[in-house]
Amino acid sequence: MRVYLLWLFLLLSSFRLSAQSSTASRIVWLKNPQENIKSMLRNFETVREIYAPMGLWEVSLKKETQNEASIIVDRYWEELESVRYSGPNRNVQKRVIPNDVFYNNQPYLSHIGLEYVWNYQKNGIDVNGDTLVVAYIDDGADTSHPDLIANLYINHKEIPWNGIDDDENGYIDDYRGWNSGQRSPLVFSEVSILDGHGTNVAGVIGARGNNVDGVSGVNWNIKILPINTYPNNLLNVESAVIRAMVYAFKQKQLYLQTNKSKGINIVALNMSLGMDNAFPADAEYWCTLFDSLGSVGIWSYNATTNRNVDVGINGDIPTLCSSKFLISVNASTINDEHYSSGYSDSFIDLAAPGVNIYTTMPVSFGATKPYTTETGTSFASPMVAGISALMESMACPYYLALKDTQPLAAALLWRSWMKESVKRSASLGEKTAWGGRIDATQLFKAMTDWCEQNDSNFSGSNAISLGRSFVIFPNPSSGSLNFHAEVSGKLTFYDLLGRMIKEFNIEKGSGILNSDGLNGTYLGLFEGRNGEHIKKIHIFSNQ
Repeated sequence: MRVYLLWLFLLLSSFRLSAQSSTASRIVWLKNPQENIKSMLRNFETVREIYAPMGLWEVSLKKETQNEASIIVDRYWEELESVRYSGPNRNVQKRVIPNDVFYNNQPYLSHIGLEYVWNYQKNGIDVNGDTLVVAYIDDGADTSHPDLIANLYINHKEIPWNGIDDDENGYIDDYRGWNSGQRSPLVFSEVSILDGHGTNVAGVIGARGNNVDGVSGVNWNIKILPINTYPNNLLNVESAVIRAMVYAFKQKQLYLQTNKSKGINIVALNMSLGMDNAFPADAEYWCTLFDSLGSVGIWSYNATTNRNVDVGINGDIPTLCSSKFLISVNASTINDEHYSSGYSDSFIDLAAPGVNIYTTMPVSFGATKPYTTETGTSFASPMVAGISALMESMACPYYLALKDTQPLAAALLWRSWMKESVKRSASLGEKTAWGGRIDATQLFKAMTDWCEQNDSNFSGSNAISLGRSFVIFPNPSSGSLNFHAEVSGKLTFYDLLGRMIKEFNIEKGSGILNSDGLNGTYLGLFEGRNGEHIKKIHIFSNQ
């Protein structure tokens, strides 16, 4: 439904062949394994064994003839009588499957290509080491849910429940988010458990993935910021929605204006709510606010109505807002068919799975198994918003800089990647402007293709490091300290008085640090074992 205003598996890997071919290598399979393949080579070719007893060989160009293209473009090997098969040495793509116990109940995540993209995820940080936040305007979230608690946002610069605006961001005690309906910091209120809608949405965006528990969100590690927009009496909700949008805008604006020292790095905003039968003229301020959000680098995502109507004729807000920073989403089935919801080949951009979505629900609804199945656009839209943040964690520096300096240009570029990457279907052809549903693998490829062409420091095939020697995440931290190191070295933590508090020997690769004894704000200094790769890291550890 849309709210109106009124995986135990072990980690598995499987492989899929890509059509992309190597430029200087091919596989040759001989009919007779005893055949002398060297007698078949041309003067610019060389060969090495793959498995000779089976007659499998890899034929490559000699280094001095790398510019020769005939090994690729002619049919010499295919036409040899003694060759059973010859073809390009194709890429093999690893796929990652999370070990969450109920992942089998989430086939739509594999269907939209996330298992490939998860290979490259950055655990909720971008190439600059900045923590990424997805905000959503709804009815809050159960902050005690075991599959959400690690990913729910905490404002470590705010002392909770002391009645003081400690971080001077204009809001008192917004430690876990904000309640724009009650104008309070209580994000999990009595309204939050009427149907658990906000907790459902949070699970789609970022239920903790690969933690041998529950379900997997689109993001395994991300910060989720709930903005509860419903007053306890459920009256005057529209003004609360506006206040919620303004809260998100102000926090990102403050983040940019203070050189990331205050505010919140919100990169995507989901709204699984709206008004039926409404047009832009009825709520022009809604539409204007999406432009304001976009101007500070927040891409917005909206769940259209669940009524099976042409929204261009029947109306729907915010679906009909023309902002380039807003993407509207309807629902599709696992077979890429349109599912009963608003449609338009002009105003609905794309679809996402919205049927039988298995996600989190408030613990009070079922303490031993707080998960449920939901259907509707409310669960399609946060899937797209979550993918948006997932992609930003893997994006090249050039795109991130463009987003900071020219947000409209970055938004148009982002929209072009999404439009190019949708999985088209006949059913969605006339129900959406882009003719299909989101495909995370194709979107990742569209983004990385652009980045490889425009950013010399970027390599899509090595997106996990992007040239950074050492990173800790999440940063700020509220518990475990995860790290990825390109070189081995030593990490030392100092307190704000410059006293050494703790020291770790770091081996190249990824792992988790024991953060026992780290309670407060620290400066981390990483130094490579050979004296190279020195990096300072600000860590806000357990509070």
